[in-house]
Amino acid sequence: MFTVANASQEKPVLKRLHAAAIALLIASAALAGAKGEAFLDALRKNAVVETDVMVPMRDGVKLATDLARPKGEGKFPVILMRTPYRKNLGPAGMAVAAGYAFATQDVRGRFNSEGDHRPFLDDPNDAFDTIAWLAKQPWCDGHVGMMGGSYVGFTQLAAAMTKPPALRCILPGVPPSDFDNRVAFYGGALRQELVQGWLIGQAWSSQRVQRKQAPADEVAKWRPHHFMAWCWHLPLSEPGPLTVGGPGYANYWLDGVRNWEKPGLWRDISPIQRAEDIQVPTLITAGFYDIFAQENLELLLALRARGGSDAARTHSHILIGPWAHGIGVPEGDTTFLSATRALGGIQEKWFARWLKNQPNEADKWPPIRAYVMGQDRWLDTDTWPPAQSKPTKLYLAKGKLAPEPPKQDEAPSAFTYDPAKPVPTLGGNNLSIAKAMHDHRKNAQRPDVLAFYSEPLERDVAVVGTMRARLFVSSSAPDTDFTAMLLDVRPDGYQGNIQDGIVRCRYREGRGKPKLLKPGEIVEVEIDLWSTAYVFEKGNRIALHVSSSNFPRFDRNLNVPDHPSAWTKLQTAENKVHHGPAHPSFIELSVLQ
Repeated sequence: MFTVANASQEKPVLKRLHAAAIALLIASAALAGAKGEAFLDALRKNAVVETDVMVPMRDGVKLATDLARPKGEGKFPVILMRTPYRKNLGPAGMAVAAGYAFATQDVRGRFNSEGDHRPFLDDPNDAFDTIAWLAKQPWCDGHVGMMGGSYVGFTQLAAAMTKPPALRCILPGVPPSDFDNRVAFYGGALRQELVQGWLIGQAWSSQRVQRKQAPADEVAKWRPHHFMAWCWHLPLSEPGPLTVGGPGYANYWLDGVRNWEKPGLWRDISPIQRAEDIQVPTLITAGFYDIFAQENLELLLALRARGGSDAARTHSHILIGPWAHGIGVPEGDTTFLSATRALGGIQEKWFARWLKNQPNEADKWPPIRAYVMGQDRWLDTDTWPPAQSKPTKLYLAKGKLAPEPPKQDEAPSAFTYDPAKPVPTLGGNNLSIAKAMHDHRKNAQRPDVLAFYSEPLERDVAVVGTMRARLFVSSSAPDTDFTAMLLDVRPDGYQGNIQDGIVRCRYREGRGKPKLLKPGEIVEVEIDLWSTAYVFEKGNRIALHVSSSNFPRFDRNLNVPDHPSAWTKLQTAENKVHHGPAHPSFIELSVLQ
């Protein structure tokens, strides 16, 4: 199955539904303004509202839950959101108007809920118990669906993995879904701004801080050291400002970095690895510039292949657009506003189909619907990469990318990597720093960035699918990193990032198989560049930047043999990329025929 639709020809949708779809799919922090007595008074005109209902879990801990349901007699399907970002009834008005009850809950140890917060770990059981409690309420018809984005998206997958009898469908937006391989570590490197930055934010909104239980001198000590200042600190094993949230936050960080070389520890909360346990229809919304882009695509493929029921295998879908972590929200230098039309009404149709058993167009949605940046088109396919995308290699030569490898041996491209002066992150698949596409000309001028360029394109080239770089490299150090970034170079000189990746050389065979380098030894490494759906226009050039850092997107490699969590002393490394007949380094793109 393979079709292409023009986004500008999408059927118009009511502004109300369009706005609702965006509001309900992004992380619930954006909804926090919908609170207060004035809002609740307005909601009570059409709904029965209860706040801070303490729902008991199997271990006796009670979780604070707000509820709203249509007035009058009757039983209603329930839409549930579980969040660490403070519960609120922002979406309840629209849900109630459509005939649903709505429930929103602070996860364990956050805001008004009891217990200790251990991010992600307690959500499967707590979600199961919450859904069971909702299904027993006299106003519930026994059907429960879930929605929300980011962590709120994960809570849905966590619930689905426990198979609650009342759960009928989920609608996770940009959810973390592969904790073992992608969420925290990427190519063996730590996704520092994502993991450390997010966890510091959680610590500073913890119950200990909210309730003013942290001593004033402790707060004053760490207040200047939020992520952008603290990310330079070594060793990584020191929790620093995380201690303000209490020992649980600090210990959670320590467990993560100290278990760097132990893949498999997070399998129980990794939906991709447990696709067989998910039995309900699943609609994923995602973005090519999102922090979880590739794992969201892989989750969809896993559900289609290994889902635990016919419903999961047949009725799991992904809609992936040109967005970063805020679905439908423009980011970076290039925006695609027409793409947001595809969000209009999708949650309304989804819940009507699976919570009210009303057949509609959701029955015919394709497995994958991807927005092609540069063509203003949606591509529908049941495979990824699409069957019409063919692997196409561009080989590295001195400053060039070419369809064929150099015919003669060349001197390697070399640079000095100094971890005290890392290449700064200017854009990409990030959470709290610059997101999506930005101009990288400034980095291209650095002596520690190798730039390779194709000839100006003779026609438009649509790259739709997965990408990778395969490089022959060597270093003077026992360990170092190599980064790769795919860029679109326009005639005016603008260099916009498409995707990037990294490999930590000691983990080139996996995090569980560390293997240090021998000085000068040439090894072959692969850098996963995730996926895109992007058109390089005629006259533009395809570029590849290779270096050894992208900070603070990834932690800095100090070029030493110690465990990464214990690094304190740094040294420079003389790094080389080899190219020629004996060492055909290349980048491989999925080019749509």
